[in-house]
Amino acid sequence: MDRTPEKSLSVPQITVVIATQLRPERLPYLQEMHASLTRQTAPWEAVLVLDGADPALVPAPITTDPGSVSSSCPARSAPPAPATSA
Repeated sequence: MDRTPEKSLSVPQITVVIATQLRPERLPYLQEMHASLTRQTAPWEAVLVLDGADPALVPAPITTDPGSVSSSCPARSAPPAPATSA
């Protein structure tokens, strides 16, 4: 098995999965988390799961980072109302 530094750094040792609706008031926290990850010495990747959010709302520093991956899922609808007995 080849353990050259170039090959061992290409596989992330840390995966951070972030499910988000990209609410405007929470975007600063997402940006802070990304900034923190970029300061790490271990190889990492961030996976954003956009819960009904528009991918265009993901801050630019995250979308341009090759360590970040995003995926979308449809917005959740409200759960059905419980059945009532007559």
